[in-house]
Amino acid sequence: MRNHLNFKFSPRTNVNNYVIFRGINNNLSFVKIVQIIFLRCKNRIIVVNLRKMYVLSMADVNYINENVAMPDIHFQLVNRWVSEVAASFDKGIGHLTYIFCSDERILEVNKQFLNHDYYTDIITFDNSRRGIITGDMYISIETVSSNANLLHKSYEEELHRVIIHGVLHLCGINDKGPGEREIMEFNEDKALNLLNKLKNEI
Repeated sequence: MRNHLNFKFSPRTNVNNYVIFRGINNNLSFVKIVQIIFLRCKNRIIVVNLRKMYVLSMADVNYINENVAMPDIHFQLVNRWVSEVAASFDKGIGHLTYIFCSDERILEVNKQFLNHDYYTDIITFDNSRRGIITGDMYISIETVSSNANLLHKSYEEELHRVIIHGVLHLCGINDKGPGEREIMEFNEDKALNLLNKLKNEI
């Protein structure tokens, strides 16, 4: 079913003709800042040329735990973080759902939907379309913990790395082909640096 956005126009402009559009529907709230060339005619605005400058989405994120304890997450901080990471790829956010689960559950999901018979830390199901990222992400808390120990990282850092790993996949970053893992790790590190910066602001 196609989503229809109802735009509310804010007539505030500066000398560069920057205009704020606010789009609202049942599933999405976002702001687009665009630069336009416009004509005024009988109190109506006629858009002649429209160029998107920046998109910032307010994250709609759900967190679910299946037979494991819910991780200690600063939900408001993570929501802002994933919004800003998505915006850096010129993506808006629709619905994101994180399902925290056990190794056995993620193995079951891996077998059922991907025909893979092995454990993993995250499985991302991508339902994104038209620049709006949407998806469900299964995260094995047990694998995150074991990987943190193996890599001599804190559990918190490894969990955040996996959380943003799924978002990066939804933004179009892959990690299976030649050289792609390095690109993914670079973007993970960049996102984690942003998270640390945001932590210092709260």
